Amino acid sequence: MDYETYNCTLETKSPVIVAAGSEYQYGPQEYIFTKKPLKDRKIDLIKRIDITKYYKSLDEDKKKELLKDLSKFDFKLEESLKFKKNAEKYSPYCSISECETKPKKEIIEHVKTRDKIYIPGSSIKGALSTAILYNKIKINDVKGVIKNKDAYDKILKKYFSSNEKNLTQSSIMRFIQITDTYTEKIIPIIYDIQLIQVKNIQSQKIKSNSKDECLKHDNNRTTYYEAIAPKYKLNCDITIKKDKEILNQLNLKEKGKILDIDYIKDVLYKFSMDYIEYEQNFIDTYNIDFLKDYYKQLAKENTPDSPLIRVGLGSGFMQTTINMKTKNEDPMLYKKVQKIAHKKSSDYEFPKSRKITAKTKKPLGWIKLRFDKK
Repeated sequence: MDYETYNCTLETKSPVIVAAGSEYQYGPQEYIFTKKPLKDRKIDLIKRIDITKYYKSLDEDKKKELLKDLSKFDFKLEESLKFKKNAEKYSPYCSISECETKPKKEIIEHVKTRDKIYIPGSSIKGALSTAILYNKIKINDVKGVIKNKDAYDKILKKYFSSNEKNLTQSSIMRFIQITDTYTEKIIPIIYDIQLIQVKNIQSQKIKSNSKDECLKHDNNRTTYYEAIAPKYKLNCDITIKKDKEILNQLNLKEKGKILDIDYIKDVLYKFSMDYIEYEQNFIDTYNIDFLKDYYKQLAKENTPDSPLIRVGLGSGFMQTTINMKTKNEDPMLYKKVQKIAHKKSSDYEFPKSRKITAKTKKPLGWIKLRFDKK
């Protein structure tokens, strides 16, 4: 079989959060705050405590006291003078806090292996699949989904598969394998994530220069996440299998273009550029000044040879589906798609909220790719 393998460098351009799942989180009964000197300043650290190991280290009386405290719904290890100091040595890892306010509730974990965070290959491949679908799909395909929800599966089979009965086994995407990023010693960053949300004002009436008249910060929905900070570089391998005989046997020859690295870079570049322009229009409409320069720079970073992708938390309704093309080409049809997806339509901007870091006011999930053939 003919293989092409590329080393793919992923440079984070904004905080990247690939959550491990709602069950992977730790609350204030399991973490404490410390500071560490760094040159001319001190950085805030959050240390997660392995409560099980700490509990086993205690004598019987202390064990009973700790269990009693842990049973209280408002117990915070940070505020416990009798337990905090000795607990610190049972910290498997620590994170740097970039929160506007100290966390007071659960922190959701980033995906990890042996306490080392990484970006799953499946997240990268999912972003690629979306970009390919965005490149290929037609408005008539979307109209078919409006009439019959099951038509979406047929669209996937139409563009990725040769077998209407089994998309997974006969998909052209089987011939693209993307590994998880190599595990490296990356110190997680804790961010408090807030929503900025368009107020219920009709878009055509918004002419104000004040973003406060058009936006609200939903502080009640602030959440805390582990993340990979901007400016980190991670690496993974992308292997493309190009066996003409097998492709012919699976009737996938006409879809072989998807296995070309130049095509892959091109669809990623075009999809990301359209999405950046979409966000810039949103920013201009609602005068979100603190995001203008960021997206202007992001547009420069996105190049045909080294495109951007967006993964994880913050990707949103427009990034993870083909709805952006529908909205751009047929706004009325988009309203129908919106109603199906969210059970209602709206005269206001949709989606009307964006996730940003509370302190640094940055969006999430943007990564720049570079491909080097091995």
